[in-house]
Amino acid sequence: MEVPGLMDDLKEGRGYGHILVERGLITQDQLEESFKFQLARGGKLKDILIRLGYASNEEMHAFISAHLDIPYVKLTLDIVDPEAARLIPAKVAREYVAIPVTVISDILTIAVSNPFDTVSLDMLAFASGYSLEPIMSDEEDILAAIDFFFKGGEGLSDVKAGLQEEAVEFIDRYQEAEEKVKVDEGPVVRLINLILSRAIKDGASDIHIEPEESLVRVRLSVEGGLTEINVLPRKVHQSMISRIKILSELDISERRMPQDGGFFVKFRGKEVDFRVATAPTVYGESVTLRVLDQSRAMVRLSELGLSGPEEARLYSALKDPSGFILVTGPTGSGKTTTLYAMLNEINDSSLKIITIEDPVEYRVSNISQIPVSHRIGLDFATILRSVLRQNPNVILVGEIRDSETAQVAVQAALTGHMLFSTLHTVGAPDAIPRLIEMGVPPYLVREVVKLVIAQRLVRMLCVECKEEYTPDADTLAVLGVVERDDLRLSAPRGCSACKFTGYSGRAGIYEAMPMTRELRSAVNDGLASYELAAIAAGQGMLSMWQNGVSRVLNGEISAEELIRKVPRDEWGGSGRGTV
Repeated sequence: MEVPGLMDDLKEGRGYGHILVERGLITQDQLEESFKFQLARGGKLKDILIRLGYASNEEMHAFISAHLDIPYVKLTLDIVDPEAARLIPAKVAREYVAIPVTVISDILTIAVSNPFDTVSLDMLAFASGYSLEPIMSDEEDILAAIDFFFKGGEGLSDVKAGLQEEAVEFIDRYQEAEEKVKVDEGPVVRLINLILSRAIKDGASDIHIEPEESLVRVRLSVEGGLTEINVLPRKVHQSMISRIKILSELDISERRMPQDGGFFVKFRGKEVDFRVATAPTVYGESVTLRVLDQSRAMVRLSELGLSGPEEARLYSALKDPSGFILVTGPTGSGKTTTLYAMLNEINDSSLKIITIEDPVEYRVSNISQIPVSHRIGLDFATILRSVLRQNPNVILVGEIRDSETAQVAVQAALTGHMLFSTLHTVGAPDAIPRLIEMGVPPYLVREVVKLVIAQRLVRMLCVECKEEYTPDADTLAVLGVVERDDLRLSAPRGCSACKFTGYSGRAGIYEAMPMTRELRSAVNDGLASYELAAIAAGQGMLSMWQNGVSRVLNGEISAEELIRKVPRDEWGGSGRGTV
C-alpha cells in the first residue's frame, strides 16, 4: 500500500500543522501554541515552529523534503547561473520568492521557499516558459540572491562582469582537450565551472556527482562532512560526465569500467589539481573529484597542531641523516599533509630529495617527484630500487602497501638514507608488528625505525557560536575524566559564520612514538602492540585519545567528535589493529 505524501494530504484539505502532529514532528500542544503566536503576530507556521524551538530548521527541511520529494539545497550565489536567473522578471522573482538556478534544455531548476504553493509554481512556469524542477531553499538566501542578480533593475551586466573574475581557467596539457568543447559556451560547461569554483572557495576535499533514478545530486566533502549544493535534472547527467571526462582525457565511450584521470585549473591566482575517478552505478556513472589545492603543499610543521613534546620528537628525528619515519592512520587522516610538512622543514638545495607517489598530489620545487604507473609495471618497489642508484639523501614513499616495498624501504634506510612513508594502522605502536607481518625481520625494524606518528583529523568547534554545557556522568566515564561541579564542555550550535554546522576548520590529533632503547628491546622480544604502547606511555608518550581529551576539556572540539573520530587506548577498553 502506498503511503500518501504530504501534498496529497494537503489536497484533501487537511491542515499542514495537523499533518506535522500526526507524523510525530511536533505535539498537539506545540501546534496550538504556534497557532496562538501566529494569530497574535502573524508569520509562517514553519518559521514560528522554529522560532519557538519546537522544531529545528534542519528537521523542517528534512520533513518537507521527504514528504514532498523536493530536495532542500543551501542556496549560495555561486551555484546560480546568471543566464538562468534572468529567465523570470525581477518583479516576479520577488513576488513569489523564487529564483532560477540552472537551465538545461527545457528544464529550469528553480529555488523556492514555499514548495506547497503549487499555484505560484504554475505561474513561474508560465512566466519562464520552461518545465520546472523545484528545489527548496531558505527565504533569506533566495532574497539575497534576487537582490544580487537583479541589482540596478533587470540588467546583469555588473553581475556578469563580477562573475568573470571568479572563472576557473583550465591550464597546461589539457588545453588541447579544451578546444574540443568551447570553454565559454554551453550551460553544462558553465555548470561544471560553477561547481569547481564553489568547491575551491568552500575548501572542499572532494566533489561527488551522484546519479539517482530521477535526479543528479552534487555534494561537497567539507571538513569531513558531506554538504549537498545542487540537485539537477536526470537528463543533464551524461552531459556532465562527458564534460569532466574530456577535461580529464578519459574515454567518453567507456561507461562500464571505472576510469581515473585528472586536470588542473587556476582560480584566484592559484593552481588547483582535480583527481577524477568514475565508477558505474545502477543509475549510470558516478564521479568523485579530489580537490588538491597546491598552496596546501607549503604547510609547515608548526602549523600542524602537534603538542610541544610531539613536535620536539619529530624535529629530533628529522636531524638524523638516516632512518625511517612512519606516519600512520586511515585514509583521509591527513598523512600526506604531515609528510609534506616534514619535507618543507628539511628542503634546501644541499639535499637531494625524491618522492614516489601514487599519484603525485602536490608539486614542490627542489624535489624530484615520481608518479607510480601500474599500467606499465612501475610500482613503488621498482621505482625505489631505481631511485637508490641516484644517491638521494631523503626518499618519500607515498605508502607501504606490500611486503616487497616494505623490505626495499627498510634496506634503503639501513644503507644511509632518510625515508618517510605511511602505513594504514590504528595507532603508532601498531606500525611495528605490522612491518614484521609484512616480512621485515624484527632486527631490521629495531635498527631503522626512528619515529612513528599516528594521527586523525577532527572538526574544530566554531568559536563564534559554540556553547558550554555540563556533561553527564556517562560522557565523563567514556572520556575517563573525574566528575566535578565546575566542569564544562563545549558543543556545536551553528551560526552564519560556520554555515550553521557548528564547526569551523579541522585539526590533527596525534601520538608520536620515538624508538627508544626499551622499545627496541621489546621489538626484539616480540611483544604485542598493546605492550609496546604501555612501554611508550611509561616513557611519556600521550596517546591520540589523551591528546584529544585535553582538547575537549579546552573547548576546542566536542566530545562527540572525539568519540566518533579517535580510537580509545587499548588499556582504555578499545581494540587496536590494522585498518
